[in-house]
Amino acid sequence: MPLYFFDIFDGTQLLRDEEGSDLPDLKAARDDAVALLPDLIKSRLPEDEHRRLVVTVRDESGAAILQASLSLDVTFIS
Repeated sequence: MPLYFFDIFDGTQLLRDEEGSDLPDLKAARDDAVALLPDLIKSRLPEDEHRRLVVTVRDESGAAILQASLSLDVTFIS
Protein backbone atom coordinates (compact mmCIF):
# COMPACT_ATOMS: atom_id res chain seq x y z
CA MET A 1 0.00 0.00 0.00
CA PRO A 2 1.29 3.49 -0.79
CA LEU A 3 2.35 5.79 2.02
CA TYR A 4 0.83 9.29 2.15
CA PHE A 5 1.86 12.21 4.37
CA PHE A 6 -0.59 14.88 5.56
CA ASP A 7 0.99 18.27 6.29
CA ILE A 8 -1.21 20.88 7.97
CA PHE A 9 -0.81 24.66 7.62
CA ASP A 10 -3.01 26.94 9.73
CA GLY A 11 -1.83 30.26 8.35
CA THR A 12 1.05 30.61 10.78
CA GLN A 13 2.38 27.16 11.61
CA LEU A 14 3.24 24.17 9.42
CA LEU A 15 2.80 20.78 11.06
CA ARG A 16 4.71 18.29 8.94
CA ASP A 17 3.60 14.65 9.01
CA GLU A 18 6.72 12.54 9.55
CA GLU A 19 4.96 9.16 9.96
CA GLY A 20 2.54 8.97 7.05
CA SER A 21 -0.44 6.69 6.52
CA ASP A 22 -0.73 3.53 4.46
CA LEU A 23 -3.72 3.99 2.16
CA PRO A 24 -4.92 2.03 -0.86
CA ASP A 25 -4.87 4.90 -3.36
CA LEU A 26 -4.99 8.65 -4.02
CA LYS A 27 -8.78 8.75 -3.64
CA ALA A 28 -8.47 7.41 -0.09
CA ALA A 29 -5.79 10.04 0.63
CA ARG A 30 -8.10 12.73 -0.76
CA ASP A 31 -10.99 11.50 1.39
CA ASP A 32 -8.80 11.52 4.52
CA ALA A 33 -7.50 15.04 3.78
CA VAL A 34 -11.05 16.36 3.37
CA ALA A 35 -12.25 14.54 6.50
CA LEU A 36 -9.46 16.11 8.60
CA LEU A 37 -10.46 19.69 7.85
CA PRO A 38 -13.69 20.11 9.90
CA ASP A 39 -12.11 18.66 13.05
CA LEU A 40 -8.99 20.76 12.58
CA ILE A 41 -10.92 24.00 12.14
CA LYS A 42 -12.94 23.25 15.31
CA SER A 43 -9.78 22.67 17.32
CA ARG A 44 -8.20 25.85 15.97
CA LEU A 45 -11.05 28.32 16.19
CA PRO A 46 -9.86 31.72 15.03
CA GLU A 47 -8.99 34.43 17.48
CA ASP A 48 -9.53 36.85 14.65
CA GLU A 49 -12.34 36.80 12.08
CA HIS A 50 -10.73 34.55 9.50
CA ARG A 51 -9.03 31.17 9.50
CA ARG A 52 -7.89 29.07 6.55
CA LEU A 53 -6.51 25.58 7.02
CA VAL A 54 -4.66 23.72 4.30
CA VAL A 55 -3.83 20.02 4.20
CA THR A 56 -1.14 19.12 1.70
CA VAL A 57 -0.76 15.45 0.85
CA ARG A 58 2.69 14.18 -0.12
CA ASP A 59 3.57 10.84 -1.65
CA GLU A 60 6.39 8.52 -0.59
CA SER A 61 8.94 10.54 -2.57
CA GLY A 62 7.94 13.71 -0.69
CA ALA A 63 6.25 15.33 -3.69
CA ALA A 64 3.08 17.30 -2.97
CA ILE A 65 0.28 15.62 -4.91
CA LEU A 66 -2.93 17.06 -3.47
CA GLN A 67 -4.08 20.04 -1.45
CA ALA A 68 -7.39 20.55 0.36
CA SER A 69 -8.40 23.68 2.26
CA LEU A 70 -11.21 25.04 4.39
CA SER A 71 -11.90 28.65 5.33
CA LEU A 72 -13.90 30.01 8.23
CA ASP A 73 -15.02 33.63 8.40
CA VAL A 74 -16.70 35.14 11.45
CA THR A 75 -18.63 38.39 11.15
CA PHE A 76 -20.12 40.15 14.17
CA ILE A 77 -23.44 41.80 13.35
CA SER A 78 -24.81 44.38 15.70
